[in-house]
Amino acid sequence: WVESLQVFRSRFVVIAREGHSGIRQAGLRPGDTLPINVFCSLGHAVFSPEGKPRAMGDAALSRMGHERRVVITMPTFGGICHAVSESDLVALLPEQLAVRMAPRLGLAIFQAPMPIDPAHICMAWHKRNTGSPAHRWLRERVAEVLAPLDTE
Repeated sequence: WVESLQVFRSRFVVIAREGHSGIRQAGLRPGDTLPINVFCSLGHAVFSPEGKPRAMGDAALSRMGHERRVVITMPTFGGICHAVSESDLVALLPEQLAVRMAPRLGLAIFQAPMPIDPAHICMAWHKRNTGSPAHRWLRERVAEVLAPLDTE
């Protein structure tokens, strides 16, 4: 019942509230790579429209024999950003969104301790709208606006 279109690719970074106590105690600064033991010990907010507590980051950690502590899942990246900005949670976020939201919400950006393949960021719509000329026009404009965000 859903159709989608890949609009850009993005690498993932870690976001945390500026002044996050656990990261500050580890002596880390924005832009640093979080050591894997610090990363895994922190509470994580995970983007998951389905409410699943495992995502791309977990697969990458598993390949290295590690596991993170997921505290909450949320169906939108905006919700993730707000939850992280008001707590000591951290999250993996597409880099382009993290860079845009960090100054607005007081977030710091860090590098993940494990390699994560870039994600395909897609727009999705209900199939019933696929043939609509107005909807097609809007999808094309959105794709044009987002295309320069592609990092690959």
